Amino acid sequence: MTMINFSCTNIPVFEVLRCSWNLTKTELEVLQALTDTKTTKDVKADHDVSMSLAQRTMKSLHDKDLVIRRQVNQTQGGYTFVYSRKPREELVSDVQSIIEDWSQRAKDAVAKEAFQSDEKETVTA
Repeated sequence: MTMINFSCTNIPVFEVLRCSWNLTKTELEVLQALTDTKTTKDVKADHDVSMSLAQRTMKSLHDKDLVIRRQVNQTQGGYTFVYSRKPREELVSDVQSIIEDWSQRAKDAVAKEAFQSDEKETVTA
């Protein structure tokens, strides 16, 4: 039997967003708060997390194509990555597409498997 991840309860939008992109709670909190360009040091300070967690979070958000990363070269040598969130409209559209895809898969599964016993031949002796 096909399993459909579905809930008959109220689901906070936060959870819809988190599940759509398979984000941790911290990743989504950082993404939602990312209203301007930030470094990992900014993320560390703003969210009171360790530097390694800030770095992993930003890398994950970048890998999932939710933020844009830009390299800024330092005058004394070296560089820093700065991150900015993709435009709100693009992110909303992405989640809506994910929801539509899930909805279609759920509809297909119901059409294929619901009430299958009604379609079986009845054999009489």
